Amino acid sequence: MRSEHELPGNPWPHDMMLRIDPTPFGLIELLFARELWRFEIREVPPLDPVPSLGASSRLASGPRLGSGEMASLWRRDWARAWEQFDPPNPEATGPDARTARMLATLDDAQLAQAVSGVPSEFWSRGIDRGALGAWRQRLTESDHHPTSLDATPERRSLPALIAAWQTGLTDIVQLPYAGFFAERINSRTLVVSATTRFEPALFTRALATPLRGAGPGPGPDPDR
Repeated sequence: MRSEHELPGNPWPHDMMLRIDPTPFGLIELLFARELWRFEIREVPPLDPVPSLGASSRLASGPRLGSGEMASLWRRDWARAWEQFDPPNPEATGPDARTARMLATLDDAQLAQAVSGVPSEFWSRGIDRGALGAWRQRLTESDHHPTSLDATPERRSLPALIAAWQTGLTDIVQLPYAGFFAERINSRTLVVSATTRFEPALFTRALATPLRGAGPGPGPDPDR
């Protein structure tokens, strides 16, 4: 989202560019898997709308692990999926130890998956892909869908958005969490629920959320 030219009367800064991601695939698939497996992952909020699981089945998923081990595996993939939003390290002069290890041990396909935020293949085995696709479509075509540019959440909360952009915000990630949710996970990225983003007062409040660790607020996964 960007205004290419500085036009008279246009309040949007011409050089302010934002990326809005309403259905980040890796995270959406893992949230669907959490519903299928009925994990009690309390640090990740409940969903709204809750997906219809269709013909999804846990029996087709593969290894037979205990529920605690399965939840730990899910948390690991959840943390890895968030790495796609990590800002680059301007002081880095080469790959860190983890990246170097992946470069040395993974083939091209495995490496692409490791850095893409896409969940492990394990979670997709029991998922009804049609049901997952229908849920993503429902999230995209929600009742919140604006009918004009001026009705978009970013336009309705523009002063707060500009203030957040001036502190480094470039990415807004929307997840189907129930109720109010806002987390500035790093200088570039704000995570919000649809309820938060489409209610101007809540979105304005969310845009003022301090960086994680700089103030109170729930995180996508405090164990990451």
